[in-house]
Amino acid sequence: MLARTPDGCTTILSAGQSDGPMIAHNEDGLPFFRGSSFIGEFAPEGAPAFRAFCYPGSIPGHTMAFNAAGLVQAVNNIRLTGTEPDVPRMVLGRAVLSAAGLDEAVAILRANANSGGFHFGLACAGDPRLLSVEFGRGEVSVVALSGVNAHANHALHHEIGLKHQIITQSSGDRQIRADALVAEGLDALSILRDTGGAGLPIRRDAEDDPDDENTLGTGIFHIKADGVHWSIYDQSTGPAAYSGVDQRG
Repeated sequence: MLARTPDGCTTILSAGQSDGPMIAHNEDGLPFFRGSSFIGEFAPEGAPAFRAFCYPGSIPGHTMAFNAAGLVQAVNNIRLTGTEPDVPRMVLGRAVLSAAGLDEAVAILRANANSGGFHFGLACAGDPRLLSVEFGRGEVSVVALSGVNAHANHALHHEIGLKHQIITQSSGDRQIRADALVAEGLDALSILRDTGGAGLPIRRDAEDDPDDENTLGTGIFHIKADGVHWSIYDQSTGPAAYSGVDQRG
């Protein structure tokens, strides 16, 4: 068990799809988890079944996941300073996976706002909204998105976070590069596999990454009226390793 993990990912959020929102996510973690992280399939009692990208020794719900109600969640770390949390943010991530829709998911966070910092990209089948939710240190900031947006694991609209956070070089560089590629009109998978730019790359494979992180998986989730159409990639090139369609339950 690790006392500290670096945590830093990149998410592309598209509300411009004609058939529903799209969430795409690079899950970046400690390099030694490559080959040991996994997709877990869960069927809890009294709540929707769900699938989640999981790390050994950690509860699900703080990476990328979707449930049988059609709720999709992609999670980015926000390095808030001065936190004295009442509830662990990872516990809140797991709790959100029990929600049957966006309003219920946001209500869970609003009721337990005093935690560490996270960003959730949230969408649900049958609901046209795509939400960017930044929370922690007693504040929950919810923005309904339009167009295509990038989030590279630092606060963009959370008022406390904008004043009290740590932005690493990788986080700052990935945000700048992702915003530029979004403006160029690149598709989400190409953006998340990108290794170009003047700074540190979006796709992270370097042994000397300054945050000690590598990209372990990339998920593409199309949230349509009938359910979630999903693909998960474990390499920097080539087809998805795992994909399917989950009909809305």
